Amino acid sequence: MRLLDRLPQSFPFRGAILGAVPRPVQKVGPLELDPVTPMNFGFQWGVKPVFDLKSIGPPVEFAVGGSANARYVLQLIDRPGSLVPQLGFFVQGNFRGTIDWTSQAAQSRPQFDAQGSIAGGVVGRF
Repeated sequence: MRLLDRLPQSFPFRGAILGAVPRPVQKVGPLELDPVTPMNFGFQWGVKPVFDLKSIGPPVEFAVGGSANARYVLQLIDRPGSLVPQLGFFVQGNFRGTIDWTSQAAQSRPQFDAQGSIAGGVVGRF
């Protein structure tokens, strides 16, 4: 703001520049140390369908299936708003399975494909 005050009065865009500077917001009361939403502890999961279009040309090649994910966060330390961080141990898994009914020769031999991963670690807000 001090730099903008040094502009000469005859500067053509002085009023527009000064009007674009936001005014500071005054907060009355205690300040929040963690303005972000708190961590989610416990079990979370989700399922969604999968459709994989491989080729449009004859024959149409596609696969259908499903995808699932799950996550569990064990609460180790949870004191939001204090100087102590939120800390948790997590284990999560992501899985996907598809069935492909088409092939290069347009035969209907289903092929099942499954993929997955499992991970674990420590998660926290500091």
